Amino acid sequence: MENVILEKNGHVSKITINRPKALNALSTDVLKDLEEAVNTVKNDDDTYCLIITGAGDKSFVAGADIAEMKDKTVEEAAEYGAYGNKIFREIETLHCPVIAAVNGFAIWCSPSIVSRQTFVPAGYLFLNISNFSLLIVCIHSPFQQEKL
Repeated sequence: MENVILEKNGHVSKITINRPKALNALSTDVLKDLEEAVNTVKNDDDTYCLIITGAGDKSFVAGADIAEMKDKTVEEAAEYGAYGNKIFREIETLHCPVIAAVNGFAIWCSPSIVSRQTFVPAGYLFLNISNFSLLIVCIHSPFQQEKL
C-alpha cells in the first residue's frame, strides 16, 4: 500500500490516507489501498478501535480525485462512486469504534456514516485548540444502546 499507511499500537489501529500533495484526494488507487487496510482491520479481532486520518496539515480528505474523475465516462464515475460507498460501508460496519482525526479540510463524507441503524449517543465532538483541530465521530460502536 503506497497511498495508505496502516499502523497498530496495542489494540488501536490507525489508517492514514497518504497523498498530502493532492490533499489526500480519493483516487482509485487510494480506494484500493483503503479497502485493503480496512479489510486488515476487519479481520483483526485484536483491534478495539480504529483511527482514520489524513497525512499533512492541510486536508483530512479532499473528496474525489477530480484530476482522475475528469476523464471518466458517466458509467465509470458511477462505478467509482459505488466502489467508494462499498468501502465506507465496510468502515461503518466494523466490529470496533472508528475515530476520524480530522486535520484541515474534510470534504469526504458518506451519508451512510450515521445511518438509521447506528445509534450515536454523543454524535460528535469537535475540538479547536489554536491551530489544531480534531473531529471525533462515532461511526459504529458494539456498545450501542437500544433505541427508544
